[in-house]
Amino acid sequence: MVPSPSSPPLPTSRVRKDQPSLVKGKTLWKVDEGTLASGAEGFSAEKVFMKNSSFMAYTYDDLIMLPGHISFGTECIDITTQLTKNIRLSVPFVSSPMDTVTEDIMAINMALQGGIGIIHSNMSIAEQANQVRKSQYYTLKQTTEQTIIMASLPSPPPSPIPQARKPPPSLVKGETLWEIDEETLASGAEGFSAEQIFIKNPGFVAYTYDDLIMLPGHISFGTDGIDITTRLTKNIRLSVPFVSSPMDTVTEDIMAINMALQGGIGIIHSNMSIAEQAEHVFKVKKYKNGFITDPICLSPKNTIEDVIKIKRELGYSGIPITHNGEMGGRLLGIISNRDTSFENDTSIRLEQIMTPREKLTVATEGVSLVEANELLKKSKKGKLPVVNTDDELVALIARTDLQKNIDFPLASKDPQPQATIKDVIKIKKKLGYSGIPITHNGEMGGRLLGIISNRDTSFENDVSIQLAQIMTPREKLTVAMEGVSLSEANELIKESKKGKLPVVNTNDELVALIARTDLQKNIDFPLASKDANKQLLVGASIGTRPEDKERATALVEAGADVIVVDSSQGDSVYQLEMVQYLKERFPNVDVIGGNVVVPSQALHLIQAGVDGLRVGMGIGSICTTQEVCAVGRAQASAVYHISKFARKYGVPICADGGIKSTGHITKALSCGASTVMMGSMLAGTDESPGEYFYQDGVRLKKYRGMGSIEAMSKGSEKRYVWDDTTAHVKVAQGVSGAVQDKGSLRRYIPYLSQGVRHGLQDAGVSSLDQAWEKLYNGKLRFEIRSPAAQKEGGVHGLHSYQKRLY
Repeated sequence: MVPSPSSPPLPTSRVRKDQPSLVKGKTLWKVDEGTLASGAEGFSAEKVFMKNSSFMAYTYDDLIMLPGHISFGTECIDITTQLTKNIRLSVPFVSSPMDTVTEDIMAINMALQGGIGIIHSNMSIAEQANQVRKSQYYTLKQTTEQTIIMASLPSPPPSPIPQARKPPPSLVKGETLWEIDEETLASGAEGFSAEQIFIKNPGFVAYTYDDLIMLPGHISFGTDGIDITTRLTKNIRLSVPFVSSPMDTVTEDIMAINMALQGGIGIIHSNMSIAEQAEHVFKVKKYKNGFITDPICLSPKNTIEDVIKIKRELGYSGIPITHNGEMGGRLLGIISNRDTSFENDTSIRLEQIMTPREKLTVATEGVSLVEANELLKKSKKGKLPVVNTDDELVALIARTDLQKNIDFPLASKDPQPQATIKDVIKIKKKLGYSGIPITHNGEMGGRLLGIISNRDTSFENDVSIQLAQIMTPREKLTVAMEGVSLSEANELIKESKKGKLPVVNTNDELVALIARTDLQKNIDFPLASKDANKQLLVGASIGTRPEDKERATALVEAGADVIVVDSSQGDSVYQLEMVQYLKERFPNVDVIGGNVVVPSQALHLIQAGVDGLRVGMGIGSICTTQEVCAVGRAQASAVYHISKFARKYGVPICADGGIKSTGHITKALSCGASTVMMGSMLAGTDESPGEYFYQDGVRLKKYRGMGSIEAMSKGSEKRYVWDDTTAHVKVAQGVSGAVQDKGSLRRYIPYLSQGVRHGLQDAGVSSLDQAWEKLYNGKLRFEIRSPAAQKEGGVHGLHSYQKRLY
């Protein structure tokens, strides 16, 4: 039953009232009247339905709601409503009076959930009345919630807009090209300006990339003369305008490395532990070193095991030796694989580091396995040698493998005392153990001299071997002086034929290390995105929850150049607080906020201090936000309006989602975006996480939205739910699927770059700066395509065809 009209007022204890969001102690800025009037913030219902110059009637699918500021959690949202003048419901749901929908059971459960059921009349009067009576046995309690009203302040004065470069004018018979007359221009024959399309918008329509087509301009340059360098943030420049999305089926360390090598950047996803994400960032920063300003160093007193451990963990063994084992210490030499593995003079006898015979616990020949087990328990050793009366080894018993000793009591392989640590490591790698007896002849039955184990080679103080005995000494090294250029260093490495080149100062102290392989990468990847230390640029995403502050700290310590605050709706009090924290705690690390699609969202994040904005809501191929939440915006309109607005403050924007082709990339950039973020476009490449699989003969990779149930179950729910506690009901805002194989980024990114250059060339612009200048002065022209025009602009009229990218 529903409550009677005389029911007491519903409680409001969970609702936050009179708590306006603050940024730096001030209420949120308001969007200026000019921006509001332009339609950048969308339109009122009155304008859409009443001032309707297009004479159109709209369905739900025709409409989209634009996002607003979030200063509350979902548990504070009041969806109580009135069914009639006298009946209130806790939820606005009513089941239809249809004979396949509502009878007593449906009505009862609808009421229990806060709604109401309308029992159909396609039955006798008595049957319908009986159905109603059955519902009277249940009662329903209601609660109410209210939303918060926000306050705002005027926006600050705009910052200056950078000027684009102008190409030289083309000449015909010594004269500059004629200009089209005003009448023809005004007729639409030359298309329309972006302002006419997006602002003077009589139909109140938002546009996608497919809706738009750019009109051609004059070409006075080749594609090799087109500059697509751009800014990701206020402080980070990229050679190409491509960013890989922080999704768990798109960007981990391998994707980020290869994006940076090609001139873009990868944003490593956060759907993993803090330590794992930080490790991915660390791998990117260490991949391309150039001048290594913080190399791992060792002192002469370290051991070979230290070298092996470093190689196992970090993947290299060319390590400088300084007098104190630290960066900045006096350079004494260098240790490499040649010293520890291949040179004859690197041999170290195991007798120098083994645990000596007198310290061993042994059993005599004839001991039972039960007695041997007791000896192992008392000695707390892992291995028990068995000797005869002449102290010769006759067997070996292992604590973890007593049963196998019954079957194979003599199953041991014994190295000679002249063997090296390399032999021990080889045996451990092949057989899985390193507790090995040492006999005088290296055979079973030889005189027992000792035993070698991990404790001897790694943890015992008496196993120390000084690297000074095996290192390449300082006087044999080729070194460079501080201040050397990469080209000079390359020549020195070529002449010396060495893999590493130490760089020292006038006091012979190590200040840097240059690797041959890194210099080669400079030749292979001239556009690589690098920081001041010549390391690859990398970004990482975090959420807006308190624990993400710890994540941000770990990512910055690992070397992240930019932090992306990852949220499907960026205008929330939680993100504003996180952005302020990041800018105060890490002032030298750029922060990208988002996602946003209207200027008021962008304004609040700019007020909080973001260095870049991420634009897009509900338009990705695997995203269902617009379908589920009815909030978002068509991407071309969102990109244009946010770019135009953020440009006043000098904040670049990244167009995130909705990209299906190089044409879409060109349109996004031409609408004002500085970069484009891609998910599905990159998910099928070799460098994305996951394995390929075949379906119907097609090579595919899995791809899923971060709002899919599968991704949310691993932690990405925080991108869509801002409450402090995890929602007990997960509402998916994405799907899981698969994308087709696209090959390696090393071929794919150059293809995308060249496609964008061709698009800009056809539009008559030689750089992104010039494209934006023409966009805002009305000289870059567009039209809206009809559905038939969109069909005509694609492949059509063929019985069959094969589409190859390159």
